Amino acid sequence: MTLRLGSFVFVAFALTACGGGGGASTPSAPPSHALVAGKLVLTIASSSPSATARTPKYISPSAVSVSISANGQAQTIADISSGSPNCTPSSGAGRVCTIALQAPVGQDTFTIAQYDGPNATGTLLGSGTAMADVVAGSPFLVQAVLNGVVKTIQLFLGTPLTAGVAGTTTLAVIALDPDGNTIVGPGTYSAPIALSVNDPSGQTTLGTSTITGPSSVPVTVTYAGGLGTSATISASASGVTTASVVFTPIILAIYYVANANANTLTAYPLTANGNTAPVRTVSGGLTGLNFVTSLANDSSGNLYVANAASQVEVFAPPANGNVAPIRTIAGANTGITGPSNLFIDAQNTLYIANCGACSGFSGAEAVLEFAAGASGNVAPIREITGSNTGFSATTAVALDGAGNMLVADSSGNPSIFVFPAAATGNVAPSGSINGSNTGLNEPQCVYVDKAGEIYVCNFSNTITVYAAGARGNVAPIRTIAGANTSLSYPNEIRFDAAGNMYVVNFFNNTVAVFPPNANGNQTPLYTLTGPATQLNGAAGITFAP
Repeated sequence: MTLRLGSFVFVAFALTACGGGGGASTPSAPPSHALVAGKLVLTIASSSPSATARTPKYISPSAVSVSISANGQAQTIADISSGSPNCTPSSGAGRVCTIALQAPVGQDTFTIAQYDGPNATGTLLGSGTAMADVVAGSPFLVQAVLNGVVKTIQLFLGTPLTAGVAGTTTLAVIALDPDGNTIVGPGTYSAPIALSVNDPSGQTTLGTSTITGPSSVPVTVTYAGGLGTSATISASASGVTTASVVFTPIILAIYYVANANANTLTAYPLTANGNTAPVRTVSGGLTGLNFVTSLANDSSGNLYVANAASQVEVFAPPANGNVAPIRTIAGANTGITGPSNLFIDAQNTLYIANCGACSGFSGAEAVLEFAAGASGNVAPIREITGSNTGFSATTAVALDGAGNMLVADSSGNPSIFVFPAAATGNVAPSGSINGSNTGLNEPQCVYVDKAGEIYVCNFSNTITVYAAGARGNVAPIRTIAGANTSLSYPNEIRFDAAGNMYVVNFFNNTVAVFPPNANGNQTPLYTLTGPATQLNGAAGITFAP
């Protein structure tokens, strides 16, 4: 509906003589009981501006009748409907209504009320009072302000804010009259509107707690920048149903990087480029981070971190600050001694490539599988290890669309071993990618994309890509390599929903983002690099909310 209440109403009185003949002059001081003839002029709009417009000097378009009294005496009731003989069409204003009335000489108090029914019946839409000195023989103007009767409150939040970044937005408070018209200024509301905010985190505050009338300036909502914020903002008034709106900062799609040399996790927006500071940082004594080597996240957004301290830690989303993990998988029963790489499947099953031969690690070369939600000193539900496997330095693990397990081995005979879905124990692989044609060189990661293509990170600063189902001494179908790529010991890769590939480079502390099907000496779409990034031994990457 339209914006029409709480505005100026002009009461204009054209004076005439009271008594005497046609040529008689008007007495300079008529008796106090004398009435002066006058008129009330109302402007009523028929258009429907937007819900946030502020159009003054209009009364409710639903008004059908108006009552006017002076000094509480007998009322003048007039028809101001669209078909009223008191009203004439007016371009751009709908109609102008002129009501004849009388008022005594002196200082008068005029009371004006508008209704949506005839003869001052139906629902009261607005009312107001004004004082005027009525002087015989001198035209005067009474300016009254009608205050809108509030029936309904609406709340609208302004520009969304980003989780983790302090800022301000706006709250528009719209009050509607009983007929659904938005009340506009300069009048006030029939009852003040009280604002309150319920935010257990204490991150959200409002610029005011009371609104007495319409305003073109929205209420300021201030957000301190904390994560996990969700605030309910409420508006209430006497006799009005409480309205509420939920303020929740938007959580940007981000990726986390594991910084092995700094014992930290840092997070960035997907389009971060250049010397960009992290939007989140997980660090401190409570975290237990110690030479972090790989990252993964489950369907609930929990963040899994491989630690050289022979354990996997799990952090609740959105991980930030000096926070303790919600779970830790560690202990003699787990078999974890050199967690080099993590992979989580659609069922939240966790796979760990355990590399005893990798620098700083010890123990068996193995792939360990843990049930979803595993915690503590628990044994894996499956383990592939032993002389038949061909393992000598198991650096990474992944599954393809058929459930086959692919294991990167960075030994002197670099290979990608393939095991069928049901393989377990000391079992030989069903196939492998290896040989002089493959371009493999100490592979550090393996990943299978939605199309089934197999991606491998190589110590030789290359990423080689193989056709779906590739086996044997096969050449890659694409190779990303060259000075433009910025690859420098690529250690882990992930793909976003658009198929862009994110690569962490350990030696030059960068994250390079390549378009789908990148090939050759490809320049990245984005390269995260520089001291502000806080990258230090970038070893792992994963997406998270």
